[in-house]
Amino acid sequence: MAAESKMIPLGTPAPDFALRDTVSGDVVRRDDIAGDAGLLVMFICNHCPFVKWVRTGLAELGRDYGDSDIGIVAINANDARAYPEDSPEAMAAEARDHGYSFPYLHDET
Repeated sequence: MAAESKMIPLGTPAPDFALRDTVSGDVVRRDDIAGDAGLLVMFICNHCPFVKWVRTGLAELGRDYGDSDIGIVAINANDARAYPEDSPEAMAAEARDHGYSFPYLHDET
């Protein structure tokens, strides 16, 4: 079954969000992390083979741009019951084990 794209135009302001960071336990809001030059939002998950392939690069990206005017965040919106590898606890371990310096947020909804 084909999925219909919900792509919005580049440059569209990100919608507000308030999601828990799986590493720190803090609630992170869009305005907490958006930089003056913009916001990079990555939708990733632990069990995705493509993410597994690039996770070292994601960590490097976070380090390379950590002090820039671009905010960076990753969001996992998978159902942790259906995908236990994507539970908040597993996400926190993934972030620590691979050196993610950006918040790795869990979206239960």
